Amino acid sequence: LRGAGAALGTALAGVVNLLDPETIVLGGALTELSPWLLPAAERELRRHVADPTRAAHGEIVVSGLGRDAALLGAAQSVVQDVLDDPMGALAAAG
Repeated sequence: LRGAGAALGTALAGVVNLLDPETIVLGGALTELSPWLLPAAERELRRHVADPTRAAHGEIVVSGLGRDAALLGAAQSVVQDVLDDPMGALAAAG
């Protein structure tokens, strides 16, 4: 898993170099693997970031939602659509 963590960190360095995110949130199955992935990922992220001052912005955190993060996000999106336009949601449902 160290190798996977290193590859993840290298890939995330590209994201930090391109987008300069303040925080990177790991979710889904990666939350369960984070104790093994994060040390190598953080090391490689710091190593491959083009501007060392940006490395502080690319903090990696683990989602508290676990494996259900994507499912919860999708459900929230549907609920929000209904709340935003109840009549449109009813019409779309047929």
